[in-house]
Amino acid sequence: MTRRAACVLTRIRRLIRTKRWKLTGHALGDLADNLFERRDVESSILGGAITKSEPDELGVATDGLKHTIVGPSSANLPFVTTGKIVQGFDDIEYLVITACERSEQ
Repeated sequence: MTRRAACVLTRIRRLIRTKRWKLTGHALGDLADNLFERRDVESSILGGAITKSEPDELGVATDGLKHTIVGPSSANLPFVTTGKIVQGFDDIEYLVITACERSEQ
C-alpha cells in the first residue's frame, strides 16, 4: 500500500470509528441479500487494506476517488467494500457504495 493510500485509509477508519459513515441503497441491498450487517462493513474497513483507488465518475468524492477495501467481516470472512469520502450535510463522511463477501477466485 502506498503512503497516500495509508493516509486515506487512516482518514476513512477515523470516519468509521466516529460513526460518520452511511450506506447507499445499493450497499444496503448487498448486505440484505447476503445476510451481512453494518458491523461487517465496520470490521472489514477497520481491519482491511485499500486494494484499489479509482476516479469517482460522479465527481462527489472530496479526493476525487472511490476506494475498494478488503478485510475480514465480523465473522472473519473475506469482505469487500467500495466507498468514497464525501461532504455530508454537516461534515465529511464516508459513503459506502457496495459491500459484499469477497468471492475467492
